[in-house]
Amino acid sequence: MKTCWQKLLLDGLEALDRQESSHGVYGMRQVYSAKGRLPSLAHLLSSSGQTNVLRPSELQGIQSRFGSDDIRFSAEGGECVSLRVLDRATTKVRHYGSTYRLDEHHGKKPRTPDWELESLVPKLSGRSRGALIMGILLVAHYAWEKELQSLLGRSANPQFLNRYGVAHFSRNWEDRYDRGFQTAIHLEWQ
Repeated sequence: MKTCWQKLLLDGLEALDRQESSHGVYGMRQVYSAKGRLPSLAHLLSSSGQTNVLRPSELQGIQSRFGSDDIRFSAEGGECVSLRVLDRATTKVRHYGSTYRLDEHHGKKPRTPDWELESLVPKLSGRSRGALIMGILLVAHYAWEKELQSLLGRSANPQFLNRYGVAHFSRNWEDRYDRGFQTAIHLEWQ
């Protein structure tokens, strides 16, 4: 029995968080950056380097351009999927010696993202894209539930999603490295 691409993607991201020991998905962009600009999470997920955890699954042809927030792949069932990958942290983790820890004295408020899920979700519906499945993948790191709810707005509300014919999968877990925050993955598609 084949597993749906949505579950494969969420399982792969959770496995990636375990695989990237000491920093998890939270610190991947920093760890894999060359001097200068940080690679996008979409670029890291599509790379054939150390973040290769999604490739052995039934997701094939994973692609992204450097600097792009989009990732494309084909699922075993023949579906072609294009996801906009959004990566957001409301926490600040610093490297102290050989470990990464939550900076509890960090007083600077996180920057407001240049996107709003409540306005992105309706854009998933309506336009014909042939066989291409369009979606949004949010990877969020937060210390307090209200921070996550502020990012999500109504975008995880079943009535809101039904209005636009959008489906939703999500998964949350406590940080495996005891840094005092949680990771949430929200996948929305049509």
